[in-house]
Amino acid sequence: MSSIGSTVVCQALDQLGRLLQYPDENLPVYVRDARQQIRSMIPAADNELAFFDTFVNTHDLAYWRQVYTDAFDLDPLFKIYIGYHLFGETYKRSHFLVKLNEHYCAHEYDCRPELPDHLAVALRFLPHCDHEEFREGLILEGIVPSIKNMLGKSAATDRGEDLAAQHTTVRSLQDAIRAEQRQFYQPDEIAASWHPEAFGQGVITEGLKDVPRTDHPPFGTQSMEGHEFDRSSCGPCPLATGPLTGDLGTQLKGVPEHEKEKDMRKEEVRKGEEERLSHPYAHVLRALEQVLGGKA
Repeated sequence: MSSIGSTVVCQALDQLGRLLQYPDENLPVYVRDARQQIRSMIPAADNELAFFDTFVNTHDLAYWRQVYTDAFDLDPLFKIYIGYHLFGETYKRSHFLVKLNEHYCAHEYDCRPELPDHLAVALRFLPHCDHEEFREGLILEGIVPSIKNMLGKSAATDRGEDLAAQHTTVRSLQDAIRAEQRQFYQPDEIAASWHPEAFGQGVITEGLKDVPRTDHPPFGTQSMEGHEFDRSSCGPCPLATGPLTGDLGTQLKGVPEHEKEKDMRKEEVRKGEEERLSHPYAHVLRALEQVLGGKA
């Protein structure tokens, strides 16, 4: 395998860069040329491009553009800008853009109409760059980490678990309320206040109804024993009726609310990742990964 900054590797990356440009009518030609160059070099990369080739040849230009936009403009993990993956939307990215543009200008390389850190722009710049140290730095410190992020392989990330953790950084509302209650109430009082019938199916009517509003003790400081829930004071719970009631009750019975929410978020993340990994452009990114020798 050639070194990561070698001419042959940079030419292959240039060909793959064409596939990551905003699609035009020449996309089938670009796919054909990329496969011709890469097939003998790295068969595994050509296998990935075969999937993309099928996608291109079974749809038209309008659909290519729709899929491209949906992936790279609307999916935050699929952002096609290197600086975004390295620095986010910060002043550091702005500085990175300026430095990239300086190198482009020094080599008479025009990146317009794209921003300098567009992945396709950076890949296509490599054959023009005669500064070996900068070229390898751009690949190893810019392109490789971006591909990792886009394929869900960022450092210290275990697929599924850690991606799900990104969606659970804020504790559930119930956990937060319970944490506050522990500062003031006894465990049995907290348990009583979270009785299922306290949420929409009934209200406490005895013991509190005769207490003047100006001086009654805070909710939860009195014993709940002997208190009854007056179901007639409110309508039927909307979740307690309907054709799904039996199945819903069976599935959710005895499962803590925060665990249900966590499982639902994990499932959403899992489905989202499956869709991302099967996306036509994910095959191009994995071909890039193969050309870079698994460093991504």
